Amino acid sequence: VQGAGFNHWNRVYSYDMRANLTQSEADLILGAEATMWGELADPNNVEDRLWPRAAAFAERLWSGYENPKGEALISADAILRLLPWRERLVLRGVRAGPLNQGFCTRNPLDCFQPPNPNPPK
Repeated sequence: VQGAGFNHWNRVYSYDMRANLTQSEADLILGAEATMWGELADPNNVEDRLWPRAAAFAERLWSGYENPKGEALISADAILRLLPWRERLVLRGVRAGPLNQGFCTRNPLDCFQPPNPNPPK
């Protein structure tokens, strides 16, 4: 994801690497990798900073940009898979950072609503 500073998992998930490519150029993408700048990371926080964003990136690469109906996938689609995945990491001893505050972990659909198709004007 381009840009300096902190990138929340939502921003990583919403990034479209095909945005400035033609379809023929996008078809040439074979894979990708998640990276992390290390100037503010050390052995005490690297997993906490890396895993929410790397998980969102992997989810995007695995699931693509659209569901089988051709509708755009949004963070509300991903959160229901990412929350239990993060809990499995923690149970295995990985210090994966939280994806959101506690309320949203218990009530994900209250925090990650699909965009309003008819926004007020």
